[in-house]
Amino acid sequence: MTSSFRYGRVSGERTSPWQDVLDVPRYFDGKKCVAWSFPQGTCLSVGRRGVYRSWEECRRRCVLRTESECDETPAAETCSPRQLRHPFFADMQAHGGARCVNVTRRALKSHRILIGSNQFDSLSACCGVCVRR
Repeated sequence: MTSSFRYGRVSGERTSPWQDVLDVPRYFDGKKCVAWSFPQGTCLSVGRRGVYRSWEECRRRCVLRTESECDETPAAETCSPRQLRHPFFADMQAHGGARCVNVTRRALKSHRILIGSNQFDSLSACCGVCVRR
């Protein structure tokens, strides 16, 4: 893995959250198959009813045939560690400091790391940007 800072807090540029997950799920919006946009840093779980791994699978099941699962709006949920491309983020502390942590299901329950620039490929990259010495 490289030790690069993900969203560009340093450079000021912002990228799409699609670049920060391993797969972009699709769902049927009632008319067409669309890619999940990760609102408020949430994910969809592929394998749940109404969530598809590819546009082709969504189209085959919901556009060409109308399966009952296509009528359901999939529920957004906290992203799982298996869905994220960058395994570290800075957990900001009440006293103003930060500690860099590995992405775990427990840590993600209280953090929406797909919002903003808080994603890192390594512990050292996170510490280099976020931890004051």
